[in-house]
Amino acid sequence: MKKFFIIATAVILAIALAAPLFAMDFKASGFVRVRSLWMDNFPDFDDDNHDSRSFVDNRARVKFSFTQDNVTGVVYLEMDGIWGNGPGDRNHAGFWGADRAAVEVKNYYIKFKVPRIPVSLTAGVQSFAIRPAAFQYTDGGGLKITVNAKPVKANLFWMKPWEGSTQDSQDTDIYAADVAVNVGPAKVGMFAEYMNAKCYPLNNDTGRMDAWWVGVNGSGKVGPVKFSMDFIYGDGEYENHDTDVDTDYSGWLLMGKVGYVLNKYEFGFEGFYASGQDYNDTDFDGYFIPPASEAGSIYTPAVVVLGSPVYDHGYLPGNYSWGSVSKGAWSGLWLAKIYANIPVLDWLILYPGAMVIGNTEDNGNRIWGGV
Repeated sequence: MKKFFIIATAVILAIALAAPLFAMDFKASGFVRVRSLWMDNFPDFDDDNHDSRSFVDNRARVKFSFTQDNVTGVVYLEMDGIWGNGPGDRNHAGFWGADRAAVEVKNYYIKFKVPRIPVSLTAGVQSFAIRPAAFQYTDGGGLKITVNAKPVKANLFWMKPWEGSTQDSQDTDIYAADVAVNVGPAKVGMFAEYMNAKCYPLNNDTGRMDAWWVGVNGSGKVGPVKFSMDFIYGDGEYENHDTDVDTDYSGWLLMGKVGYVLNKYEFGFEGFYASGQDYNDTDFDGYFIPPASEAGSIYTPAVVVLGSPVYDHGYLPGNYSWGSVSKGAWSGLWLAKIYANIPVLDWLILYPGAMVIGNTEDNGNRIWGGV
């Protein structure tokens, strides 16, 4: 009887301790991708350069979410590798023999819905997306406040790219607001972002930088016609403490897309024009995006030249920089493209297209030797 009582007590205690978990909603999602790529003469279209590539790569992402009442915790993992990777861990899961320490923590955060009002808070390492196909997509630590008061939706951001010493004021902070309003069949939006970098570049304290961006955008569908547009302007100043030289930044991007939907098919035009730098000028007059933004890989009209399918940072010089602002997929270029989406089978869609890319830089050319 005593043994039974002890066992019963242990079971009851275990049930009591696990009771909060019974009300928790657990979800898991993700994907595993295997693909093969062949490229020839990219990105410079020059037969004399050794720039042909062919390989097979793998990517997997797994997301776990735990929800109880108004609180959700999320852990998001990622694994990458090219078959036959050399030694290494991160992005080397394809190493022959496997067993790499290649599982990356992409996100881990808490999301809290405020009761009775349409407000939620997300705190932790998360994805920060502001016009991600034109401006910013970055994973990192910070806070997002979302207000969803239809027809208006607003996101307020505090992002933390760099802390430095916790005892000194060497921080880099980014503050942003992104607002969108549904107006009939269209959505109209605008955003503003400010970066206060007391340590710049982030991992090499040679100075400081203040930069800001503003943008307006719209998208929608009227009858069979789909459309979207973006205009973004950025301005800033970098103060180099070592050389006492200041560099002014200013640049803009205009991007648009129009498509006509006919049954299951779509035909359309898209393009952009971005200001480019003058290589004879010490200031930078080209379009630029925030540190570590991977937006250049999301904009895919020219998937290899502008945004690479390999680890998302591209072959185009200056497409990505972790510790400083970068040109992205647009600065110094213009692009015009016609395209079509043609479903052939339930599981097969063809995306034929033709495009022209031009240079907007002065005294230099970004595709053929620009930096």
